[in-house]
Amino acid sequence: MDNALRSGDAALTGPVARGDAGTVAAHVEELRKHAPAAVAGYLAMARTTADRALAHGMLKPELAEDLLGVLAEGDLR
Repeated sequence: MDNALRSGDAALTGPVARGDAGTVAAHVEELRKHAPAAVAGYLAMARTTADRALAHGMLKPELAEDLLGVLAEGDLR
């Protein structure tokens, strides 16, 4: 938390900030199996992280497109 407060969006890390759609899809699938109540929260936080990373040039638009597609599919299931 200290790093996030100190560094702001520069502290964003992980598969969403990297645009790793495959890992995010795997996370959603595992959450559906083992913690379905957590899926909506994961998707909401992932979308917010992706939006911030994209807005600050940390996430390439072509990777964001695939990632946001995975997140949209997560809502449909």
